[in-house]
Parts: sequence; structure tokens; C-alpha cells
Amino acid sequence: MASGTLRLKSTTGRAERASVRDELQRANGLLERLLVVPRLTADDMCGDCDLPANWHGWSSRGYGALLGQGPCPAWPGWAERIRRAREMFLAATDRRVEAPPSPPKPEPLAVIPSGLSIDDMIAKLAAARAEHPNAVVRRGNRNRLELWPE
Repeated sequence: MASGTLRLKSTTGRAERASVRDELQRANGLLERLLVVPRLTADDMCGDCDLPANWHGWSSRGYGALLGQGPCPAWPGWAERIRRAREMFLAATDRRVEAPPSPPKPEPLAVIPSGLSIDDMIAKLAAARAEHPNAVVRRGNRNRLELWPE
């Protein structure tokens, strides 16, 4: 609680303060609910789990789910529902098929930078033509010339 209060005082943004304030209110509500629980004896506890027996029922509301209120995990009907839900979840995650790797991005056969003199450009184009006679010249990124296969 003290750390939440300190965080609230140290934040400056309105949205951030609102989220910290909500978190602090939730924590205070949970603390108040836990403080109301009387001291429990062994007879008050569920014989199948580590929660108070009077917390068990077929529904839970509010902080009840956080405190463990609701059906006992050892009850046969509830245990069966949990088992089926777990199987459905695992079956859904197992069905996921890995996508095939995407093909590599095509690369030009040669790249001639921009800003060269005409003589240098002609010399580089002639060398590229000797290496790749059927290549097509295209304008590439940043005004470069790129040689691509037909």
C-alpha cells in the first residue's frame, strides 16, 4: 500500500495517475476483504484444498475469484470441466501450423552508384554487361542504377 501511495504522489501525468489510483483502489479493496476474514480453524477449512469451506460455491463475484472463492478444484464435476477446458486449450494450440519461411528478397545482379562521371558510368556498365549480358538496367534506390535478370 505504501509503495502504491508513493507511486501515486511521484507520478505527474493525468492518465498515469488514474491507472495508479485504480490499482491502489483494487489493492485496498482486496486488503479490506482479507481483513474481514475471521481467524479460521481446521474445521473451517475444505478437506480437499487449502481454502475455507464456506468460500466454495458454483459462482464467484468481485474479488472472490482472486481469493479463490468458487468451486473447489477437487469436486468431480468441476474437475471434469477444468480437464475438458484444458484439453480444448491444448488442442487449439497444437493445431497451429508453422508458416513456411518467406522467400529471400530478390537482389540486383550489380549496383552502380549515382554521382559518377559519364566515363566511369560507361566503364562500369560495360564491365557489368560483360558479366551479365542479358541483364536489364533499372533505376534503383537513391538514384543508383541496378542490373536485374530478365
